[in-house]
Amino acid sequence: MLNFNFKSCDLESENFWNLIKNKKWEPETFEILDRYKNPDLAYIDIGSWIGPTVLYASERYKKVISLEVDPGPLSKLKENISINKISNVDVYEKALFNKTGKASFFSRSSSMSTFSNKNPKNQEEKIINVDTITFEDLLTKSKVSPSNIALIKIDIEGGEINVIPSMKNFLTHHGVPLYISLHPMFLDDKEFNYLKSELHSIYNNVEDVEGKHPEFICHN
Repeated sequence: MLNFNFKSCDLESENFWNLIKNKKWEPETFEILDRYKNPDLAYIDIGSWIGPTVLYASERYKKVISLEVDPGPLSKLKENISINKISNVDVYEKALFNKTGKASFFSRSSSMSTFSNKNPKNQEEKIINVDTITFEDLLTKSKVSPSNIALIKIDIEGGEINVIPSMKNFLTHHGVPLYISLHPMFLDDKEFNYLKSELHSIYNNVEDVEGKHPEFICHN
């Protein structure tokens, strides 16, 4: 059993919490959150969904910076933070992108939906204009310095193809550990291989993590 003792905002979330407790949903993710836990440093969660990693990290890091822009999961994320009376999480209703401003994203019509700036292959989804922010502007807005970040997690349904190139200078210079999911459903082979090559050019170590999607923990 995983030590995941949080209240849930509704039955849908409660059922999902039970999967987490029984290590039936991405146990490797929680192992990595434990590996890098640091009560003196911040954790940045890009693509927070309904909040499982945010809640878990809130007990293991000094501060959690959370980004989620999909309206359905965002509502649940806020509720789950509120009912658990968590005070060290800052939620930003923005999508991480290669520019600060506005961009068009695709959304599935579900309270637990996924959200991406790339349309998944052979699927029809509605288009929504959302607020976007660069990683550098996020750090400025959240008042978190690079030396105070323990771990960055990125899980943004194909948006990594725009984000990683724009973060390359920061990641290369500061070497902050990165836990990233790549999504072949949203990426063609050229994009997927390009991202893997970029990660290897930034970090000394890019370790495969067994998970639902190709996932990597990157560190120096």
